[in-house]
Amino acid sequence: MSLRLTVIGAGTMGAGIAQVAAIHGFSTTLCDLSADQLSTAMSSISSSVEKGIDRGKTPPEARDLVAQGLSTETDLLKACADADVVIEAVPEDINLKNKIFGTVESVVSSHAIIASNTSSIPISKLASSLSAPERFIGMHFFNPVPVMSLVEIIRGEKTSESVID
Repeated sequence: MSLRLTVIGAGTMGAGIAQVAAIHGFSTTLCDLSADQLSTAMSSISSSVEKGIDRGKTPPEARDLVAQGLSTETDLLKACADADVVIEAVPEDINLKNKIFGTVESVVSSHAIIASNTSSIPISKLASSLSAPERFIGMHFFNPVPVMSLVEIIRGEKTSESVID
């Protein structure tokens, strides 16, 4: 069974994270409040995949993996309901992030991992707003995500070993 991922935020980073997850066979939902932003992100992802295929850096089957494994959703609750991993990639606004994490935590299962792509807000500070901070982790992807094969994993003070694994 494949993990189900939800990526929140369809900007440059969120679209890149969703693209990489789908290419690697994960059932991925890209969520944003704006349907227009989701449409732009999907066009960008399609273009990025085609450029990668043309350059010989991306296998041709990536086209089908993205088409079959990547969906979009404007409703945060629907996007997260069945997710095993939720990765937040919204602007660096702690109030916005905390609001999103509160909503996510209210709908995901108790086994779901909640992650942030933040590059500037301490992970323990973000985790402190959750009732289960042990399942929260930082996953800082580098731009451009489809090209950079690097993810920084940031442990919070209460992040569990199983989440890190």
